[in-house]
Amino acid sequence: GFPPAMAQMQYDYLLFNACAPAVSGKLPRAWVTVPDTEGLAVLRAEAANAVSAGITHALIPGNWEGRPGTLEGGAPKYPKNIEEAANALQSAGCSSGITVDPLLAHKGGGAWTAKSEDGQHWVNLNTAEGKEYTVSRLKKLIDKGFTFLVIEDSIIPDAVLEQFGLTRAQSD
Repeated sequence: GFPPAMAQMQYDYLLFNACAPAVSGKLPRAWVTVPDTEGLAVLRAEAANAVSAGITHALIPGNWEGRPGTLEGGAPKYPKNIEEAANALQSAGCSSGITVDPLLAHKGGGAWTAKSEDGQHWVNLNTAEGKEYTVSRLKKLIDKGFTFLVIEDSIIPDAVLEQFGLTRAQSD
């Protein structure tokens, strides 16, 4: 029975005030980011603008890697040394985050990886070597100056999951 604008306003109020998710530690509740079609220069400008609104975290979207799994930026949107991107966002007044698919690998061998039809290597988290490799990649990003990581849903092919004996839900 409420006018639509009034119902939307009440919904927004309740969502903002009553439905705040529990946050542990220093995890950011909000961040600024840009579409995959944009690069670091646009993200840095948006991050600088967002600081005045109280948003002090900036996230690099998932298209930043030049070659998947290498942890190197793809020119011209991101510098090859992705640490430069973390520093640029920090100089804009934001903590820096990065989106990553932890199942990507730039090399492979043994039971801890498999190669898909397109030549991409994927990590098998069912093995100790795969877990070690994945954790070492994530630690490298933290060492490069990123303060938070966003783990995106992996695009690992179903055929590779089948090789690993994993379901999509398990890989997620």
